[in-house]
Amino acid sequence: MSTSSGRLTGRQAAFALLYLDAPTAKAAAIAAGYSTQSTAHQAWRLLRRPEVCRRIVELRDQRLWARRDAGLARLSGVPRQRPQDRLSGLRNGGFSAHRHR
Repeated sequence: MSTSSGRLTGRQAAFALLYLDAPTAKAAAIAAGYSTQSTAHQAWRLLRRPEVCRRIVELRDQRLWARRDAGLARLSGVPRQRPQDRLSGLRNGGFSAHRHR
């Protein structure tokens, strides 16, 4: 159960985090420490709680932004070439043999 201020309990927060990687909500609930006897129902109840869903979306968005930033950081080291520059070698009968430094 969440606190009256809308904050998540420790297990709810763990469920939200584990839900991103778990194959099912039931598996996330088990990993978060919920009883295995009623895990499927508990997982269903957790996913119906707005504060749990909000946290799942926040965590997912944080991961997406982190992946985006990591991808951009990797690409920032790659020299960029305009498409027309790449095609100019084809128009001139082939690619030039000189190396880019």
